[in-house]
Amino acid sequence: MSRNQVRGPSSALSSFLRERGIRAPPRNVWQRRNTTAEESAENGAATANTEEGDNVNGQEVEETNSTPASSRDAPPAPGRRRAARGTSAPPRENQVGLEATVMEVEVEIANGSGDEDLEELAEEEEEETESAQTTRRRAKAQTAKARPKAKAKAAAGKKRKNGKESDDDFNANDDDKDIGAARSNHSKRRKTGPLDGASGSIRFCNRCQRRYIVSDDKRTLCPACVSLQAAPGTSGAPKKTTKRKKGTLIPEGSEESSGAVKSLRDMCIKLIADYIDSVEEFGDISESTKLQLAKIIGRHRQLNPQNVRLFVGPNEDRVNLFECTYLDDAALSKVAQMCPNVRQLHLGNCGRIKEDTLKIIGENCELLQSLTLDGPFLPSNQGFITMFNGLGDKLQELTLRHAAKLSKTGVDVLVANSPGLTTLRLDQCLKLDDDSIRVLADLKHLQVLEIGFMGEKIAEDSFIHLVQNVGAQLRSLSLNGHVHLSDKVLTEAIAPTCLNLNDLSLEECEGITSDGMLEFIRAFTPTSGLTSLSLSRNVHMKDDLLVAIVNAHGPTLLRLNINGLDELTEYSLRAIAAGCPMLRELDVSWIRNVDDFMLEELISKSRPLAKVKVYGCNKLSDVVINRHNINDEGKEIRFVGNEYI
Repeated sequence: MSRNQVRGPSSALSSFLRERGIRAPPRNVWQRRNTTAEESAENGAATANTEEGDNVNGQEVEETNSTPASSRDAPPAPGRRRAARGTSAPPRENQVGLEATVMEVEVEIANGSGDEDLEELAEEEEEETESAQTTRRRAKAQTAKARPKAKAKAAAGKKRKNGKESDDDFNANDDDKDIGAARSNHSKRRKTGPLDGASGSIRFCNRCQRRYIVSDDKRTLCPACVSLQAAPGTSGAPKKTTKRKKGTLIPEGSEESSGAVKSLRDMCIKLIADYIDSVEEFGDISESTKLQLAKIIGRHRQLNPQNVRLFVGPNEDRVNLFECTYLDDAALSKVAQMCPNVRQLHLGNCGRIKEDTLKIIGENCELLQSLTLDGPFLPSNQGFITMFNGLGDKLQELTLRHAAKLSKTGVDVLVANSPGLTTLRLDQCLKLDDDSIRVLADLKHLQVLEIGFMGEKIAEDSFIHLVQNVGAQLRSLSLNGHVHLSDKVLTEAIAPTCLNLNDLSLEECEGITSDGMLEFIRAFTPTSGLTSLSLSRNVHMKDDLLVAIVNAHGPTLLRLNINGLDELTEYSLRAIAAGCPMLRELDVSWIRNVDDFMLEELISKSRPLAKVKVYGCNKLSDVVINRHNINDEGKEIRFVGNEYI
């Protein structure tokens, strides 16, 4: 019975015997021995009154002899049997009343139909009641001792993988409920057993749901299922998943070798770049090595006013700083002051440059022939005028990107002071207008002309006028980002004038149609074929145009950019693989019909191929992408932009 006096179901006979204080001894030998030891102290007082007990026994014998014959013939009562077995008995003074009660019960049982069965049932009920009370006392004592350990293991018990390991009506954390006898090592309710999942614990098989003893923490199948899984010819066994190994991603523009084993030169350059802040001086290294170091440091944005000294000096004739984000105007001024003999100066992302630095460049760099400023949006137009006046006619190459305040007056000074310009790149100089573009027509020595993303305020006629005046010497022409350009600029300016053209870029010129471009390709007869062609984001280009390009310029094409021409089909894409044997760089990003077969054919036939951009080509698999494809130069072909890279 639990502490809250709640009883379970019992028979009428059990209730009758319990009311009269009749108890059955434990049937288990070990429980009987423990009960005897516990009650020996209580019965110690009775042993002192042995003589008085003998008198009581004499009286009991007399009363027993006076009982009816039927009572003497009945089997011995449970109380007598318990005394005969040597177990604990009530005190001697209460023995007479107990014997009388037992006699009445025996008479009633003897008058029944099943005497022997009722007697055995009564004995079993008494034994169960006594055993339950005794074991509860002993279990509660053990629980009080083991309670700290049980609480420590309760959290681990909650993490059981299978809820079937414990019965539904059992709660391991309920210390107030009755606890039976101690559980064996194989019991599911045993608290002190090994934790679930650990070696030696019991787990249910994920396949056959049978219990087994865990020998390997990572195994979830029983030994029988493991042997069945390993047997040949069986099906349904889980496949071992292997993580796909991706190729090494080399940033675009890097000159690092992409092979499995890097060269010693690349390893040394990478080591120097990692510890650039600890380097005091480069020493005697080649220009190509210093250029590659500048690219790596610029890509990681490690260039700062402290380590920029490694790339500048009075003996430097080429200074290429591709990432000047952390260089302020003072640091950029020192770069110009420390390089008086520089002939080529490249400052990338120089958004913190100001007019004073432009003035120093114009005054101090007297031998400067090539100047690239990427992002000078702070200097005013007057700062550019001062610089152009200082550089004079020695300037041959000029690249200005995001020169937000450059206007027509600055262009006028440039054309007047540097008429011998051979390369001019103006990108996103949004303050220039039609008059500024027409002024550039006076530069008769231009070989490279790039005017991109100037907005829609510049009319198409201004571009036609410019190309017609300078197109005869042009080898490279780029008119990217002018959506208002039409087929007219092709047929009236480029086709009849630019006969020496090798590089043509018309990216994001949505006004140019596929038919107009096809007519231009058929009418354009340069002295040598095109080596580079970019039609990126002209989404309306068709298969017949690409086939015409391959037929006319395929043998000489080295670079082809058809990014975003989603209407191209397998027919024209296979024409590229078949008709462009000298192709080195290809951009087929966002063309959904590019697949493994087209790429394999291209790799097999275009042996000089070095780099392929495949952004958004969902039909490609890692079979071709992650394969070590080697070109005829012994270098691995780089694939850029795919999910498998």
